[in-house]
Amino acid sequence: MSSISITENRVLMSGARKSLKGKWGLAIGAAVVYFLVVVGAEEIPKAGGIISLLIGGPMSVGMAIFSLSLSRRQDTRLSLIFEGFRRFGVALGAYILYIIFIFLWSLLLIVPGIIASLAYSQIFYIIAEDDSIGPLQAIKKSKEMMRGNKWKLFCLFFRFLGWGLLCVLTFGIGILWLFPYMTVSFARFYDDIKGKTTVEGADSESGELKAEEDINQLFFPTSKTKLIVLSVCTFGIYQFYWFYKNWQILKINQGLEILPFWRTFFTPVFCYSLFKKVRECAESNGIEVKYNPGTLTAGYIFLSVTFFIPNIPTYISIPAMVMAVLVLIPAQSVINLLNVKVIPDIQINKKFGGGNIVAVVIGVLFWVLMVFAISSPIKPEHYHALTFKIVKLFGLGNPETAVMLDGMKEFYRKAGNEKDAEKLESQVRQLQSLLTQGKTASPETGSPGAVPEEGKSIDEQYTGGLNNYKQGHYKDAMEAYRKCAANGHTAAQYQVGLLYSNGQGVERDYKEAVNWYRRAAANGYAEAQNSLGFVYSKGQGVEQDYKEAVKWCRKAAEGGHIQAQYNLGTMYFKGLGTVQDFIEAAHWYREAANQGYAQAQTILGLMYSRGQGKKQNYKKAVRWYRKAAEQGYSQAQFNLGVMYTEGRGVEEDYEEAEIWYRKAAEQGHVQALEILSH
Repeated sequence: MSSISITENRVLMSGARKSLKGKWGLAIGAAVVYFLVVVGAEEIPKAGGIISLLIGGPMSVGMAIFSLSLSRRQDTRLSLIFEGFRRFGVALGAYILYIIFIFLWSLLLIVPGIIASLAYSQIFYIIAEDDSIGPLQAIKKSKEMMRGNKWKLFCLFFRFLGWGLLCVLTFGIGILWLFPYMTVSFARFYDDIKGKTTVEGADSESGELKAEEDINQLFFPTSKTKLIVLSVCTFGIYQFYWFYKNWQILKINQGLEILPFWRTFFTPVFCYSLFKKVRECAESNGIEVKYNPGTLTAGYIFLSVTFFIPNIPTYISIPAMVMAVLVLIPAQSVINLLNVKVIPDIQINKKFGGGNIVAVVIGVLFWVLMVFAISSPIKPEHYHALTFKIVKLFGLGNPETAVMLDGMKEFYRKAGNEKDAEKLESQVRQLQSLLTQGKTASPETGSPGAVPEEGKSIDEQYTGGLNNYKQGHYKDAMEAYRKCAANGHTAAQYQVGLLYSNGQGVERDYKEAVNWYRRAAANGYAEAQNSLGFVYSKGQGVEQDYKEAVKWCRKAAEGGHIQAQYNLGTMYFKGLGTVQDFIEAAHWYREAANQGYAQAQTILGLMYSRGQGKKQNYKKAVRWYRKAAEQGYSQAQFNLGVMYTEGRGVEEDYEEAEIWYRKAAEQGHVQALEILSH
């Protein structure tokens, strides 16, 4: 039977340390194995994502079993972390549902996503203990267990942020100690909800101490300085803690039938009620109150919702949201006077504990970084990289993709990045258009349109055009493509331009080709955007203009087009249409290389070898050369032979070098032939 967790978080953490005493070696070993399995699976070429998904659930259940065993001081073995595979189906199902539900909640906003993750946080512990439960039952039970416990778990997690910062300072090594510390603490939290916690060495009444302390308070006693400092350094999070504590104390003292967590979550709705209760309680005890609850409420709501108002830059909205704490100061002043008058020996919380100090340090660092980010120029491609990875991950026509792109567009606007928002506008419009019509554009089907003559759908006519083209019937292909293009079929518009450019089925006309490329490119068709970049770089049908070439290649590259990524990397590498920038060149070459483009892999290897745009690293150079060489690219085969000859990044090995020289020579590589002839 689940209940409210009343054991203080510091006590849970202390108990976790005691459970780990004498077991740190085992716990760290389990952390190493866990990371090797989970992270190693993700690094497997091509299949890494699927494998990671398949093992994620069982490994999470196994770690829950291991952590519970450690927490309860039972006979713990390293092999327990693989126990989750005994219930593979249930663990996998729960893991997939867990990801889906959190993702869907996150689409609303960040906060609902966080709440969902807290609500479903106990799933794997539940499965670890109950062999008969199914995925949906585990999710339902986790939600029930976390009613009234979400904020406490959030606070417990927040206590580890400072330790996380220390892990960064130790180059990540500290995570081997932090990970077991966290998992065992969370296991004790689970047992506390279940009513099983035994706190060794602690006061047997510690579980009730919190409630007793709250009863001896009318409202949350904290100093105004501490309230301001922690609110600023936590970007307003501490304000929610302030509301939560006051509602929690009121619930205990007055026996109110309320849920403090939800009153905190809907603070704009309930803040007036709290301000009013503080005023009424103070006046009934003879304390003069100068503030008006309505005025405080209006000020708090105005400042706290500023972040969500469109077109307000981040450097204004975030400080405004944080400064909402100033509205709480009059109420806190009255609270402190009231607490002291009614309970003379009460202690006003003025001291900054260890966790508070860590929060202040982290907050100051974040503020410095934010100021730096606002004052420093950020290149558009850095903003867009995440956007188009979302497109690649979820698909162009996926409804969630359109929502996320639209949300990011609004985020750019709030950040004062109107230029970037406009660049995304055409992409979002295309997605929304496709979703309205219920289909997804692709090189094979294009965008849907009206049904043309002869009762055939546009897709059918387009397919007919493809078949005619493959058979060499270019005039028939052009006729089919034109009909589809006239109805707004994006891929067909591109194909018409391609036929004009190649002079297939029609007299070659570069200007006409450019016109059709533009139509498809305006709809976000990456192939057409890349072709526009090409014709501008060559001056075919337009005046040669490398800046325009860079612009169109960038649009296609940000959409994940491999050739465009390679071309854009080359333009940065050579300084064509832009300032020569080896770092940007390496970035775009890597984007194409990660998709298996051999030429990009080869040049990326060369840049690692020379230290251009990347720190010189012969081993990484060899790795990229090898990827391209194994695809049969002769230049990469020759370069790999050179690395073996000179012993750079690999041990010197003339026999291995000769193997790669011969592979390159078989494809007519001149330098390889010359070396082998000597």
